[in-house]
Amino acid sequence: SSRRRHTRYGTVTGVQTCALPILAEQQKFIRQLAKLKYNRLLISTYAWQPFVHFEFAGIAKQTSLLWFGYHYRVDGDTAGRGAFKGAKFFENPDFVGKTGYEERFAAGKQLIAGIIDTAHSLGMTAGLALSPLEFPKEFATALPGAQSVHQLETLTIGPGPQQKPGDATLHGLAKAQIRGWLDTYPKLDALYLTLPEFPGWATHHAEAFRRLAERSKLPASVTLDGLLAAARDRKTLASGDRGIAALQGNLTALDFLQTLLADESTLRLPQGKRAEVVLIDVDPALFPVLDKVLPQGARSLNFVDYTARRTVASRHLLQQIPAKSVPSSLILTLADDNVGVLPQSSVVALGELTGDLRQQGFEGFSTRYWMPGDLELSAYFLSRSSFDGTVTPRQALADLVTPICGPGAVDPVQKMVDHIEAATALVEQNDIGFTFPIPGVVLKHYQSGDAVPEWWGAASTEIGRAHV
Repeated sequence: SSRRRHTRYGTVTGVQTCALPILAEQQKFIRQLAKLKYNRLLISTYAWQPFVHFEFAGIAKQTSLLWFGYHYRVDGDTAGRGAFKGAKFFENPDFVGKTGYEERFAAGKQLIAGIIDTAHSLGMTAGLALSPLEFPKEFATALPGAQSVHQLETLTIGPGPQQKPGDATLHGLAKAQIRGWLDTYPKLDALYLTLPEFPGWATHHAEAFRRLAERSKLPASVTLDGLLAAARDRKTLASGDRGIAALQGNLTALDFLQTLLADESTLRLPQGKRAEVVLIDVDPALFPVLDKVLPQGARSLNFVDYTARRTVASRHLLQQIPAKSVPSSLILTLADDNVGVLPQSSVVALGELTGDLRQQGFEGFSTRYWMPGDLELSAYFLSRSSFDGTVTPRQALADLVTPICGPGAVDPVQKMVDHIEAATALVEQNDIGFTFPIPGVVLKHYQSGDAVPEWWGAASTEIGRAHV
């Protein structure tokens, strides 16, 4: 499965970003979200993208990639190539022809700053998400013993066994990167810090837990063995050995961040302001003590599992979050990148989760998706249900479709949504990485040599019926 990136929108403290090409298209999209009363826009970033520049220990950032460095051809026999008007590759128009680091950074800065200004002009706030423990590879020499971080590609480094959470060099590098973002975009309202999902920095977890327990005054009933058992035995995708590794990395990262963020200069904005801090992806094993292990003053944006249906199946974990004592939101997955490029719908599950959030006192939600084109109903339903807890997915669909197509279209559109929901569930249950959007997404199945599984036919039938 993929590394999670949270491109999202929400309400109350909700958030949004998208992957549309040029600033003008971003602005058009954001205006539609503002009409639905979404009120925070979140720009989710990677360390290797051309959106920030910073220097540390005499080393200057020089990596400026998009899409993990992949190049998607749209010429030759590519279906739909006419829409690209002769272009050979699918590229962001703001970056076409820009090959040098400085000009790519200038284009990236203009794009992000324009998005932030658009959000503010519409009465929305703007946040930016980054992984504070991942750095471009050129900084490896400044962090001896650093480990490579393996995602779709190996483009970043992170702390290795040699770096303890109190390592001064690591603190300096992390602070330099955070300051790079805040100095480049001083109009930001909030900074979202993602804890590592696939941590390689678990060596110091026992020592980190001891410091966390002492500093956070954890009750004696909270033990390291108990937390590890909870991470191992849960039913989410991150369970077993992976769950243990995730928790171990979280403990070390939380110990590190408690110290890093205690330095007031790390988060300083112009005019004496301080960026709001939100931690993303604190391990569910730590939900019961979330109000104690977060850095002082931090909010939490929580993640349970990769899809809305999977989160519903583990909704008991949400009940462990002390949402009334620490401002908390939940990531609602509208479309998962693991399910991929197929049409997706999980409106029924989203309805159940919004009810849980309201009942438990969450301050809001954030949404997660990659491509927004199929998500009109999901976005509309979440907008409506945020202000009226009695609104059902069926009622939201009728209210959305009737002004556009007339009342006679409601039942056919509902049937279409039902078929897409059924197809989405089949992919989730059988092969959650089925159409993950990477080069070779189709050929990997053709070249595998495996027999075609029966569920492919069932999913194909559901998708076909949705388009009849």
